[in-house]
Amino acid sequence: MQWSSCYNVREMGGYRTQLGGHTRWQAFIRADNLGRLTPEGKDALVSYGVQTIIDLRDRREVEISPTIEIASSNGPTSLTIINLPLMEMDSESRMGNFDHLTSIEELYLWMLGAFQGNIARIMKGIANSKDGTVAFYCHSGKDRTGLIAAMLLDVVHVSRSVVAEDYALSARLLEPAGETIFADFALTPERREKLKIFMGSPPGAILAALHYINSNYGSVVDYLLSGGMTTDDLYRIKSRFLAA
Repeated sequence: MQWSSCYNVREMGGYRTQLGGHTRWQAFIRADNLGRLTPEGKDALVSYGVQTIIDLRDRREVEISPTIEIASSNGPTSLTIINLPLMEMDSESRMGNFDHLTSIEELYLWMLGAFQGNIARIMKGIANSKDGTVAFYCHSGKDRTGLIAAMLLDVVHVSRSVVAEDYALSARLLEPAGETIFADFALTPERREKLKIFMGSPPGAILAALHYINSNYGSVVDYLLSGGMTTDDLYRIKSRFLAA
């Protein structure tokens, strides 16, 4: 999808499920930082039918690059915009843990273990959003957004090979941005080098995350339920995401 000044905006509709159905178009959009959108990009978002936007970034990121504000050139909109951080990097211990990570796989396993409640809260927010398309985003639309997208696809029984293919698209779409994706942040040379480790989207990384969930919780559904979701929440996600 071409929304001006964003690199990694994608529809999640049209995927075959293992139960014979497919995912609904205009249910969910995954994206990189929508705060970068030009007025034309914001008009495209509104015209597409987005009614809820969920920002997965933490407080410090939002201070640097504020959550998207929508004032369409076509007049007032009725969008609901929510900030539900997946990671809360607000303590030295958490920053220290992050600094010891050496691969994307390690990053995802750490996120899944440290922020299970936040992940369940995000999925609950998606499940209970008002009617209309839900767009969720983080900075690059790859890691936090990628985990949430993978869980949504897994909940409706899209095969993991397809989940991995969907995830892997981020590297290609983000390639034109290069290191400018970090331009919003005042990074030390050491931190910039550290973040380069996490710039790809190898399929094995998301598969490792899903394998971790299966091994430690039984399934994505069990992980989400133990994190605070309800069976009603999961039913609402399936109702939104599966085509009739």
